[in-house]
Order: sequence, then C-alpha cells, then structure tokens
Amino acid sequence: MRNWGEKALEQIEEVSIDMTGNYKYLVEKICPNAYVTVDRFHVTKIVHEELNRARIAEKKTASELKVPEREKVFESLKGNKFTILKAENKLTEKQKSKLDKIREASPRIAIMHSLKEDFHNLFEYNKNVGAGMLGLMDWLKKAEPYYQKSVQTI
Repeated sequence: MRNWGEKALEQIEEVSIDMTGNYKYLVEKICPNAYVTVDRFHVTKIVHEELNRARIAEKKTASELKVPEREKVFESLKGNKFTILKAENKLTEKQKSKLDKIREASPRIAIMHSLKEDFHNLFEYNKNVGAGMLGLMDWLKKAEPYYQKSVQTI
C-alpha cells in the first residue's frame, strides 16, 4: 500500500479488516483519513464460535448427567454443529427437524440460536445505519447473558 503514495493513501476513506493481527494500527498509520471497520463475516464468526463452545459444553454436561433425560440431550447435541451454525432459512427439512430436537433438548442452545439468527438478520435486513446501530445495541443487551465474550468484543 505504501507504493501507492501518500496522496493516494490520504484519499482512502474506509478500510474493512478482520480482527487478527495489527491491521487496525497499520491502517491508521498509513491511511490517516480512513475509517476502520471490521467486516461482518469476522464479527459473525465470533458469535458462531461462542455458540459452538456452548453446544460442546452442553453436550459434555449432558454426558455427565445420571438421569434419564441425559440420552435425549446428548443425542440431540452430538454432531450437530453445522445445524445450529447454518442460517435457519437455508436449512434442509432434515436439518430443521434436527434443530427442533436441539431446541427441545437444550433451552440455552435454543435461546443462543435465536440470538444468532437475530444477529445475522441485523446485517441482512437493516439498510439504514441508524436503525442498524439501534438494532445492534438492542441485540447486545439481550445477548450479553449468553454471548459474554462476543458482546465484549463487539
């Protein structure tokens, strides 16, 4: 980027980055007038990772239970990572059925999945920055008990 010259770099108004490394620092240093944003896919990734960690924790807890419901919870959470991470409107009928079983077996995962869908919809359906920001603020407040790390990062 430095080969572009100082004049070109000063004209850059916005740079979208991921959240790894020192990209923000570097962009701020060589593009002094640029507004730095994190792209939606990397922000969504942290929500997905936290949901998957919760799925794994629920599965582990279920496997340690010594009650009849153990099998129901364990079987519904076993091997269903992509069922809960995939956008609900893109699930097959078989995956939708699995998702229903997961929701029934784990109220916590059901809530987290719903919040994940709400988060995805913020990007899909808000075309106005103001409405999007208000929606994000509402989501952060609702999600904080379930997505503590994601909320803190966002």
